[in-house]
Amino acid sequence: MIHDPYPKLKIVQISPNQKPFKNVIDISGQTSFRESLRFVEQAQAVITTEGALMHSAAAYAIPCIVIVSSCMSPNVTAYPEQTRLFYDKELECSECGFFAECPNNNICMTGISPERVFETFCKVKNKIQ
Repeated sequence: MIHDPYPKLKIVQISPNQKPFKNVIDISGQTSFRESLRFVEQAQAVITTEGALMHSAAAYAIPCIVIVSSCMSPNVTAYPEQTRLFYDKELECSECGFFAECPNNNICMTGISPERVFETFCKVKNKIQ
């Protein structure tokens, strides 16, 4: 979705064990952690989950969209200047602490639609142009 309205934008994917997205440069498993940080430093924006790339985007003051699992409290994720995306429906299992092997098929992550991520990216991108 991002490639169509922004065809000149180079999109780099650093997602081990993930299927590569169409029209992206996939460097998953081909870079060291330090090299990954260099990509973040040079990025116009970052879309990531809670973790090291989120922290590095904050350190470099790069706009960042953080896709956050409901397995943790929303009060302990991301930085105030970052845009956080949570599953927007109530879940009985919220703040369960399961980062892996979720008994509920990771609904709090898979329930965040690509369309919602794209809309959020467009808003962030418009702010930095």
